[in-house]
Amino acid sequence: MLEFFPGNIRWNAATIRVIGKAYQGGSEFHECWKAISKLKEASGDDQWYAEWMKLAGDVETWGENASRSGHKATAMKAFLRSSQYYFTARSILSADPRILEAHKRSVACFQKAGEFFSPPLERVSVPFESMKMRGYFFPGMRSDPGPGVIFVIGADTTPEEAYFFGIHEARTRGISCLVVNGPGQAASLIEDGIFTRPDYEKPISAGLDYLATRGEIDPYRMGLIGHSLGGYYAARGAAYDARVKACVIWGACFNALTDFFDFSSPSKARCMWIVGAKTEEQARERLRSFNLDEAVKKIRCPILILHGEEDGVVSPDAARRLYREATCPKELKMFSAAEGGSWHCQHDHPSMGQAYVYDWLQDRL
Repeated sequence: MLEFFPGNIRWNAATIRVIGKAYQGGSEFHECWKAISKLKEASGDDQWYAEWMKLAGDVETWGENASRSGHKATAMKAFLRSSQYYFTARSILSADPRILEAHKRSVACFQKAGEFFSPPLERVSVPFESMKMRGYFFPGMRSDPGPGVIFVIGADTTPEEAYFFGIHEARTRGISCLVVNGPGQAASLIEDGIFTRPDYEKPISAGLDYLATRGEIDPYRMGLIGHSLGGYYAARGAAYDARVKACVIWGACFNALTDFFDFSSPSKARCMWIVGAKTEEQARERLRSFNLDEAVKKIRCPILILHGEEDGVVSPDAARRLYREATCPKELKMFSAAEGGSWHCQHDHPSMGQAYVYDWLQDRL
């Protein structure tokens, strides 16, 4: 992986991640360089936060000026980029009070951009137990009922960021997408203090219930995309809900304790936050039940497992184990450094990773 900050895995990963979003209009390299070129590691995360917040604010102002002038296309694009710069400002933080401001401004910019979408961005609220899973529904570009997928986000993604991981790719292939804030995800965690849970098949089933009510969806053609830790969540959904006809596990996580918490030291703080743990020992105890030991044999639908050979966030061995132990129709794609996309969830080569995901789904749904 290209290193803008040699030896600093958190800053490098976050930088590659935001630059990769240029493919779907979530960033622009020259703008990113304005922030990157000013960052000095000795200044720490405070400077990271300040520089990305400043960039986000400047681009948001550009969007506001364009909107007032009636230049809707320019405004939409600026708001999309500012949304992701606000996200990048807080992306390396965990359980930090500054996250709330950056999160809310990221969401607000995305929703302002959504006013100029065609059709306009549709906000939804999916009931689950005592909470409402808020998010968005993106209809596929077709006139008849067609396939629908839930894009299941992970430990640090948001529904707004998920848009840049291929929602448009799905829509152009006639696939509708639902993406929401489930337990322990984005707004549910940051705003409502709802932590994640190991039995993620339950909130996923609630999402499938919602998809089945939509006139755009053929209820016999529903699938899942699990991104990062969402790969664990989606595998659970595929194991325990027969309505799932195809599942993409985009960053496998067989055992969250060994494959994620123990594998990636920079991810420990994030893991502790999403499970509501005060100590590493407490996090370890809560994460022990986040595994696919029994679920893997229950998956019956076709699955696609994508992983990077140089993934520094979730162990590549997790993908190999999932492929080895699954008994359903299965495909494993390990991206190498030579071809690109060898980093976590192909953030370093999004055009290739996204094409692989959505072409596979198009062929199976």
